[in-house]
Amino acid sequence: MEYLHHVCQALVVIDMQACFLEQHAALVPPLEGAVEIINHVAAALRKAGHAVIWLRDHETIPVDDPRGRILDSLDVDPADPQIEKVASNAFVEPALPALLERLKVEFVWFCGYRAEQCVLATARGASDRGLPFALVRGAILAPDIEAVSFVERLFPLASHEVVTAHCKRS
Repeated sequence: MEYLHHVCQALVVIDMQACFLEQHAALVPPLEGAVEIINHVAAALRKAGHAVIWLRDHETIPVDDPRGRILDSLDVDPADPQIEKVASNAFVEPALPALLERLKVEFVWFCGYRAEQCVLATARGASDRGLPFALVRGAILAPDIEAVSFVERLFPLASHEVVTAHCKRS
């Protein structure tokens, strides 16, 4: 998607794929609530003219495998960029940093699966680059509460209400 004005924010949704999420009977927070928050934040950012970027992990699943699709319950706009990755930290591969630079993104909101793996690694990657960011509370998932709590204690955190309010100000 070509944006018509300066894009200063982006939502980066990490690994919300069927192959990872459909196999878990229980996730923290519950999957349905996290999906609702992600859809809400994505819509608010798009409405304000900001980017929504979907990362898809293909370290263990081929790119063309249908199980690697983003969950059907997530509202993916056809114009939203999707990036295939194989590393836990999406910043070690060139696609995400190049896209953020091209879009002139100055602040990133992170959400997605798996808190203690790809979310943690990618947030650390942003931190290492000096890119300001925050995690979206209620939209960071893992199989257990300890993993989510650990990652939420490490990084800045904002509710979806704060993200939405921030979008309206920019």
